[in-house]
Amino acid sequence: MAQRKDLMHDKEKEDQRELQKKYMQYQIARQYVAALAEEKSALEARLAELSMTITAMQHLKDIKKGEEMWSTLGSDAFVMSDVKDASAAIVGVGAGVYIRKPLEEAVKTMNARHAELLEVDKQLLFEINTLNQQLTRLEPEIQAAMAQMQEHEK
Repeated sequence: MAQRKDLMHDKEKEDQRELQKKYMQYQIARQYVAALAEEKSALEARLAELSMTITAMQHLKDIKKGEEMWSTLGSDAFVMSDVKDASAAIVGVGAGVYIRKPLEEAVKTMNARHAELLEVDKQLLFEINTLNQQLTRLEPEIQAAMAQMQEHEK
């Protein structure tokens, strides 16, 4: 009888450890999903900005020398400026390095950057969906284990 009680006690401890393990997995996955969602939101903002840049660059070919246009100063600030030469653009290539490129080539560079970011966005979405599926699977397991433990306490 005492041996059976010890076995039951050991089983309860094992169940409790398993529940704690699943709960920790659940919490970690939830935190990771939240972090990925923030990252995805920032990436979507970057994609929108890049799309606007590409559109603006494509319209530059229609602007004539001496025409006025609004030029960005950054941080949503603009200034009216006269166009001297719209045939080229200065493009960041990484590590704080900027180079002058013909407008067509600059647009291609921006389109390639946009495509890369879309790939990253797809990967983030896949990872978020995978983790959400894991959370959906873990939640009822945790609830069932908790209900079973509460039943044993009665």
